[in-house]
Amino acid sequence: MKIIVGILVIVAIVAAVLFVSRDLEKVSVERFEITGVSDVSFSGFKLHGNLFISNPSPISVPVKSVNYDIILKETQLVVSSGALPAFMLSPGTSEVPFTHDVSWGRYLNTVIRLATQEHLYATVNGTLRVDIPGADQYDIPFSKDIDLKEAIAGQAADDAAPVTAAETTASEDKGLLGGLLS
Repeated sequence: MKIIVGILVIVAIVAAVLFVSRDLEKVSVERFEITGVSDVSFSGFKLHGNLFISNPSPISVPVKSVNYDIILKETQLVVSSGALPAFMLSPGTSEVPFTHDVSWGRYLNTVIRLATQEHLYATVNGTLRVDIPGADQYDIPFSKDIDLKEAIAGQAADDAAPVTAAETTASEDKGLLGGLLS
């Protein structure tokens, strides 16, 4: 009798694990959005966004990492890379905000050259890694195109405030990349 009860318990546990695990592989990136740009200068800018991740499982799922690259579309240069630390993804849809410092670095001349064009497109390509210890590990890719020129111009317009002549000082590092993108 104890053997039968033991077998039933094991079967019930296996069935529960299989039931839950089928939803674990349905974790997905529902949406990836860029919400804005700030702190624009000759050295770079801050990129702000949100990652919306769906977890249909009734249990929390460990996300080992979120890694991403910011790539200039015309040249395919990776101008910046970043990562979010590990976290537990709750059941349902979670909004994961992020801020990333983009440094122009050695690509400043390329960006200046491209800034004379009507648009300055970049792609954010990323991978979210789900890591279920002892069970499974898999990657979920995501991607978003952004017009950096439009986003930076929008940030500059938001930052602009009327000033009087007395408040104005000569400064080449103020403004939208020194006016290069306008």
